[in-house]
Amino acid sequence: NYDLGGSDIAYIDSTAGSATSVNFRTDEDVDLENCTDVGEGYNLGYTTKGEWIEYTVNVANSGKYNLTLRVACNGDGRTISVSAKDAIVAKDFAIPNTTGWQTWQDVVIKDIQLEAGTQVIRVTIGATDYVNLNYMTFTTQSQSLPTVSLKTGWNLIGCPLEGSSDISSALTSIWNNIITIKDLDSFYDKSQSANLNSLKTIEWSKGYWVKVDKPCTLKWAK
Repeated sequence: NYDLGGSDIAYIDSTAGSATSVNFRTDEDVDLENCTDVGEGYNLGYTTKGEWIEYTVNVANSGKYNLTLRVACNGDGRTISVSAKDAIVAKDFAIPNTTGWQTWQDVVIKDIQLEAGTQVIRVTIGATDYVNLNYMTFTTQSQSLPTVSLKTGWNLIGCPLEGSSDISSALTSIWNNIITIKDLDSFYDKSQSANLNSLKTIEWSKGYWVKVDKPCTLKWAK
């Protein structure tokens, strides 16, 4: 859902037409793919050196923000830059090799300074071709995450963390108390060897059953 306006106004794409057959905004040159990440939809693909794409946003308050990018990349040496109001706020940020074009990972660019008001965010591909981008989210550094009081036994919790988070990192405050974690499709049982556990990450907005050995307080951590 990049800005309207067409080539040289809302984006720069080095080749005319789409490199894929996705049936979405077919009159534009931006290359979109069907996305297999959580939530599905579309992602930017076939991005090459110097290409850029813009998004108009309304920043409620001036301040420092953390930018989370959902990326996939099968190769090393990729970078992106981000600008706001025509000023670069993150230059040549390294994108990790996720080992697959649909193998998605969160990367966080911290301490981005944004001014209040409506403005254009531009994302530019660095000197090496090909980075797949699904979405980006901005969170204020002062934003506090909720704490949850858990009782002995089973508790139902909802994940407030943006994107996908490693299960042990997100639940580090209660990790010593955890017995089992499960959702509708998978589970984590601390009594089993790691390769038998199917639940590795937790996702934003999803619910999880957590069994703990005594009352404790969950302090979410990204």
